[in-house]
Amino acid sequence: MTQREGGKQNYRDSELQRYNDEELDRLYKDPNTPTKLKQRIKREQKQRGVRNKQKRENP
Repeated sequence: MTQREGGKQNYRDSELQRYNDEELDRLYKDPNTPTKLKQRIKREQKQRGVRNKQKRENP
């Protein structure tokens, strides 16, 4: 059995949960969005499972 490292693997951003996936994607791609917010959006997208889908698909 392997153990996870650290303590924030299942961290969800409560402020970003009210946005749907399309809105988060639009905010992430907007050049005027601050870098800190983009990092939070990326983390939220990973938790939702909508980021890096091509890595999970069968080859």
